[in-house]
Amino acid sequence: MVVSPGFYDRAIQAIEDMEDIRAAATARQEAEEVSHEDLKAELGLS
Repeated sequence: MVVSPGFYDRAIQAIEDMEDIRAAATARQEAEEVSHEDLKAELGLS
């Protein structure tokens, strides 16, 4: 199959975007939740 360079670039970008979305979703599931108060204390803002 022959495709235009522009189509190829858009297809590759879409695949990379999907991989980034999946990686972000996985990271959100693995991340430990931190309360707002704990975060402020850790950053020295309280």
